[in-house]
Amino acid sequence: MLGGDEPERLSGEDISANMLPLLGAKPMLGRNLMPDEEWRGQIAILSYGLWQRRFGGRPEIIGENIELDGKPTHVIGVMPRDFFFPTRATEIWMSSPLTEREKTQRTQDTWRVVGRLRPGVTFAQAQVEMNAIGDRLAQEYPVNDPGFGGYGVNVVPMLAQVVGATLPLALWILLGAVSFVLAIACVNVANLLLVRGAARGHELAIRTALGAGRGRLLRQLLIENLLLSGASAVVGTLLAAGLMRVLIAWAAGIPRIDEIRIDGDVLAFTGAVAVVAALLFGLAPAWRTSRRDPIDALRDGGRRGATRSMTRLRGVLVVAECALAVVLLAGAGLLVRSLLRLNEVDAGFRPAGALLVRVALPPLPQTSEAQAQSRRRGDERMMRIVERMNSVPGVRKAGAIRDFVFTKNPDWVITTEDGSPVEGEGELTGEYVGPAFFAAVGATVVAGREFTDRDFNAPAVVMINESFARRYFPGVNAVGKRFREGGPTSRDSWMTVIGVVHDMHRGGLERHALPEFYMPWYARNMDIIVRTDGNVAGLTSAVRQAVRDAEPHAAITRVLPLADEFGDTSTQRRLQTVLLAAFSLLALMMSAVGIYGVMYYLVASRTQEIGVRMALGARASDATRLVIGEGMSLALGGVALGLAGALALTGLLSRMVFGVSARDPFSIGSGGLVLLIVALVACWFPARQAARIDPMTALRRE
Repeated sequence: MLGGDEPERLSGEDISANMLPLLGAKPMLGRNLMPDEEWRGQIAILSYGLWQRRFGGRPEIIGENIELDGKPTHVIGVMPRDFFFPTRATEIWMSSPLTEREKTQRTQDTWRVVGRLRPGVTFAQAQVEMNAIGDRLAQEYPVNDPGFGGYGVNVVPMLAQVVGATLPLALWILLGAVSFVLAIACVNVANLLLVRGAARGHELAIRTALGAGRGRLLRQLLIENLLLSGASAVVGTLLAAGLMRVLIAWAAGIPRIDEIRIDGDVLAFTGAVAVVAALLFGLAPAWRTSRRDPIDALRDGGRRGATRSMTRLRGVLVVAECALAVVLLAGAGLLVRSLLRLNEVDAGFRPAGALLVRVALPPLPQTSEAQAQSRRRGDERMMRIVERMNSVPGVRKAGAIRDFVFTKNPDWVITTEDGSPVEGEGELTGEYVGPAFFAAVGATVVAGREFTDRDFNAPAVVMINESFARRYFPGVNAVGKRFREGGPTSRDSWMTVIGVVHDMHRGGLERHALPEFYMPWYARNMDIIVRTDGNVAGLTSAVRQAVRDAEPHAAITRVLPLADEFGDTSTQRRLQTVLLAAFSLLALMMSAVGIYGVMYYLVASRTQEIGVRMALGARASDATRLVIGEGMSLALGGVALGLAGALALTGLLSRMVFGVSARDPFSIGSGGLVLLIVALVACWFPARQAARIDPMTALRRE
């Protein structure tokens, strides 16, 4: 977009006239495209954000012309504030004329189709129907060039297309982890309420003696539990509101993460969880406390120890929370090991010390001279920008590539000189690069040489990566080999390999490196990689100025360290790992508190028994072993159940792990080992207290 203080590159989409009605959307100002305007071209609908930022929210923009790619474009509408399609980055929707190639070739795949299913129809049924339609079309319109292979239609739910296939699964797993943490917290509260109820036996006995019935005592105890749970819900909601901002800022690369908010539904859910937790885990302790015989409670003054059934119940609760903690620890261990394995993958280049500058240029004038230059070297303006960046102090090397972060589908077909078919040919892509790109990005040329300025005017030459060499030229030196685009009947020129470069995982470390070939060419939209002397952040303003000096009409859409851009590809995995690890550590701490609480109360309630044992000759070490043995028996029971549960549930993580098995014995076993160590520490302090009991003091207390 030209005009204003400086050019600006917009993210836009060409759409058909029925696109917005299909989505159930309509402009808040102006109107939608008419059917006869679909392919007329240069008609646009603006996003709300673009309308506010660039045009000050003027209603008069409807009917005016704006300049896009050097052409006047008629504005007919503005979309509502909350409309985002297909991504939040999209700021303009246009009607563009079809090219002659798009009108005549049925193999064009530049369009994405959105459809709405009829009521009762599933995605699987739609896929079956589209397969049948595709087969009929393939028979009716056969592709003459066998190198293209067959074409089909993949029916994908829009939510999965936007957020990815694994994100919904990850959210369900995180919800399960939160539920486990909530259950452990509730178990701890139930244990505390049982202890508190035993300690309040004398008070409740007096209330009963004064005429309070069991129902009244139950109401009192449950109201106390509801107040405790309600206060916790309020504090938790306030903490969540603060942590949510940190989460959104840290995980900005995840689709729709900025739409997370605490609204009425979240508050209602939180309140419901608080009430259910208070009733579910507070009812049993309240019922047990209210059933105690008031005569016994008055007789012993509230000093009576726990009954055997109460001790057994608290032990069961501790075993349950230990088991839940082990499951969480096993899941967190798997994700942590996956992240470590991911970080061990060789990216094929050096992100540190490099800056990514995304530059866009308006189209070249449609003159014979400009077109002749474009055929020879590509866009000369982009070449001047790269040359100007190389002269900036602190810049060691600058090189350009059309798209550094690989996001598009592989769509190239080639034919080698021997013409032999190659399996998996659809996984192949080509890219335009400038000279010195591989040096700037820090990629290693393993054979041959890198492009130079002379290659831009020479006969067709290319560089390939190692995956390309292994697939198409196995067992031989690929330098000097030739291939061309298209199938066996292609008439394109042969291209000669002059160098082989190390595989680069430009689509992210989790994706395998695709076979790639690189052509020397300057496109009008390119990512420029700037290798610096180390001060990446300090060069931002100088690099921007270099672009403006070389080409005033260039739009700079992004300037950031390459490590940050590349790190966005693993943001979702890092977020999932950090959250699950945080939940598991929280569960571990609460389990330790639960074990400590039970053991502490055991020592307090069995002081007389321990005193008698020591008076009859037991040593301090015997008392220590007694307490640690009982505590560790509970922890061992919980670990055994937790390991069984982990083996049963970690299979759900199979789509989220990388480089390890979902039932990796080290990750799962380490979770149980960590809990046993923490349980031993939690038992040690009550055990030391038991070892210090004076037999005479313990007997005198009774």
